[in-house]
Amino acid sequence: MYRDHLLIGPLPPEYGGTTVLFQQLVESPEFLNSIIINTNKYNNYLLKLAYCITKFAYFSTKAKSASLHCSTPTMRYLMPLFYAISKITRCKLSVRKFGGDYYDNMVSPKFTDRLVLSILKKLHAINFETLAEVNHLRKIGFDNVFWYPNTRKKTKFLREKFSSNEELLRVVFVGKVCVEKGVLDLVNSVQNLTGVKVDFYGDASDSTDLVKRINGARNCAFQGQVEPQLIQKTISDYDLLCLPTYYSGEGYPGVILEAYSCGVPVISTSWKCIPEILENGVHGWLVEPKDYLALSDLIKQISTSREVLYDVSSNVKEYFLNFEESSRRKVFIDSVI
Repeated sequence: MYRDHLLIGPLPPEYGGTTVLFQQLVESPEFLNSIIINTNKYNNYLLKLAYCITKFAYFSTKAKSASLHCSTPTMRYLMPLFYAISKITRCKLSVRKFGGDYYDNMVSPKFTDRLVLSILKKLHAINFETLAEVNHLRKIGFDNVFWYPNTRKKTKFLREKFSSNEELLRVVFVGKVCVEKGVLDLVNSVQNLTGVKVDFYGDASDSTDLVKRINGARNCAFQGQVEPQLIQKTISDYDLLCLPTYYSGEGYPGVILEAYSCGVPVISTSWKCIPEILENGVHGWLVEPKDYLALSDLIKQISTSREVLYDVSSNVKEYFLNFEESSRRKVFIDSVI
């Protein structure tokens, strides 16, 4: 539908939240015939930079509008260059920034951060993932900023029945298998509990020792990496998703929204912007980062009172509609076209 709009962002085979979200957008009906520039085309930094600039300089002469979809580091080095080119080619440039790690840059006194902030204010539109970033920018006078949270599609895989008190409480972790995602905290929190089983899914290519630690706990197991199209189906087989993260680049973790879409309650941390999308006791539960003892007490409490899972499940199914992909995509299109 929007043949005159140029989409720039990361596509597979590299796997991650940004690639999942960008692929989700480019495969939508509105953008099936749009021009795409894949920022993951090359691993080498200089090759990637040359490819992206050359492609943008050419295609921005043919497009009426363009949107750059990226994390903070990519935005900082590509966006100023694209902005300069767009002024010459008269192409309306917008940015969609993934993650929730830009706030510190907004208040930084560094010249480069001030420059990026000043350019953002001149763009046609900027879409940020978290309300904290959006509200801060509006507070300092930005009138071109929109909220485009992490989104997911509706799924047919819904958790309707939870394990009884006589059965194992089935807990799942899905994400990058690393210390900063709270993997070790989760293992430590459940290793002495009875009636609980935790399965871990995710990329563990850099975490051989951590996988050994997981499999060494009597009630934990590493199950390998799950394909993006199977994540919702996988989560729906469990009673509870646990993501005790303190990862520095965390925005709205997509796996939390995938759990919501399946009606699966969530335990996570009061870290960065997660409390914006997870109200304690309503959509799940929050603990402080790195507090594995509090996490252990919470899991034990839920394990002995399974009826609470049904109430929370009903809440998250309804709340998920705020992050349903097609409705949020329409808001994005209205802002950039």
